[in-house]
Amino acid sequence: AHSVAHSVTTKPTQIAQDTYLHDHGSQTTAVPSFRLDLFDRTHLCACRNGSNHSSEKEKSTSGGGVWIAGPAKKSNRVDVHVWGEFGGTGGHVDRGTVGIVAAEASRVLRDAETLADGFETSGVGNSPNELVGQNASAVLAKLTRAQSLATSLGGADVGLGEGHVLRVRAQTLALRVYIRTGAFEKAVAAAKSLLRPHRAAYPQNHPPLGLHLALLAKTEAYLGQNRAAAKHGAEAYAMLSVSHGTSSSLVKQVETTLRETRFELHKGDARDDEKPSLSDDEDGG
Repeated sequence: AHSVAHSVTTKPTQIAQDTYLHDHGSQTTAVPSFRLDLFDRTHLCACRNGSNHSSEKEKSTSGGGVWIAGPAKKSNRVDVHVWGEFGGTGGHVDRGTVGIVAAEASRVLRDAETLADGFETSGVGNSPNELVGQNASAVLAKLTRAQSLATSLGGADVGLGEGHVLRVRAQTLALRVYIRTGAFEKAVAAAKSLLRPHRAAYPQNHPPLGLHLALLAKTEAYLGQNRAAAKHGAEAYAMLSVSHGTSSSLVKQVETTLRETRFELHKGDARDDEKPSLSDDEDGG
């Protein structure tokens, strides 16, 4: 295991309006004192660093680290903590640029979350068709912008890793919008992209992982993707039975969906029967 060298606390530098950079040094192990956990360093804060590694998996867990604090709902201030190296195929990326782009991505995501919360709680209509329109489109446009910024921090091959908390927040919000507006094929794609970060973040039988698998399985079953739904539903049932108990209403709902899915598979009615079963890596692609 690599040792961790806590950085010396330095005064933040204002690099743009309402944007402050906390630079903890170029050593990968020079992490801020409040980020001690190995998982934090290798997933929630990790960046993709194109110059160091060839595989996407290695890119997402190496290079520099970025932790973003802010903005609050009524404030645009963002504090960006950076450490480690930010090197792309075109050379080192300016750390100030990393801070500015990361801060803007966080602000755009904050605006998307605020807008989504607004139309979900406004009481405008009860059906997906009444809820969509300009509000949902505006949220998705902001999410696209936030993801674009997050995946290119001043360099085409330097960006936040797929498990970085900001990217996970953005994709989770997209999943919410897709389900609420009835875009279930897009919802399945979004849910699958979140599988690998969920598996990395939570241990076996942890409720959030089981709930995510249950949501994915139910959406796949709705679309007739019964082979995948049976796989994910069985995982969800096993996990939630441990965390919630087999007598809970939630587990009974998961069990019902799983039983119906397996029945459809047994009848040979699954529309995705001819497709090979996906591995976890393919699920999370």
